[in-house]
Amino acid sequence: MKIDKAIFRYVEHELYNYENTKKELEEMKLDIAEAVVGNIQYDNYSINKNPGSSTETAATKLITNKAIIRATKTIKDIEKAKKQIDEEKLELLNIKYNSGMTKQQILKKLNISERTYFRWRSEIVEIVAEEMGLI
Repeated sequence: MKIDKAIFRYVEHELYNYENTKKELEEMKLDIAEAVVGNIQYDNYSINKNPGSSTETAATKLITNKAIIRATKTIKDIEKAKKQIDEEKLELLNIKYNSGMTKQQILKKLNISERTYFRWRSEIVEIVAEEMGLI
């Protein structure tokens, strides 16, 4: 299956940034949690300007934050796709998108031809794109 170049580039971008996306997601969740920490009631006095508890406020922000929704979906989709990829290709995925090695270094490490490298890369991207609902 041949996929559109723009989709291919987008999926590769997401694969290269997968670890950063996971870190950013955790940071966004922490930021929201920290932002509502001050919303605590003491006896009859409240420093909460928003109705509802701080837990409700944090939960609402986590559920409705578009960046969090997108990052969560991307992470889940990539993780689902990884489960569908055989071990050899999964090793290529991990090395290519996480190590910063050159193509020649990857070819040598995996002991594969350039043609196999490009075929496996295409298969990986197609599986991820399909899981993301892009094809």
